[in-house]
Amino acid sequence: MKILGLLELIFAVIIGAHLLYGMFSREIVFFIIGYILIRGGLFIISSKDIASIVDLIFGIYVLIALYGIFSNPAVTIAFVVWFAQKGLFSVLLGH
Repeated sequence: MKILGLLELIFAVIIGAHLLYGMFSREIVFFIIGYILIRGGLFIISSKDIASIVDLIFGIYVLIALYGIFSNPAVTIAFVVWFAQKGLFSVLLGH
């Protein structure tokens, strides 16, 4: 689905910009993380693929980072790149 892939690209930019540079509001990031967690949870139940598991871990990491419990720029970049490349492949390949 190209629309969901485009959303993932946009969400990756917003989350990365917020966690690394403080851009965008926490409310927007919380909304995005809610979407990622719900979608990841639903896809884990239905398909049990590794991408959904990583999405769920990404969502949990961002929540932990937003609450100031743990945040690491290298981990943030790795997760954001993962999520962005997944969105890019979805847009380019239509999956």
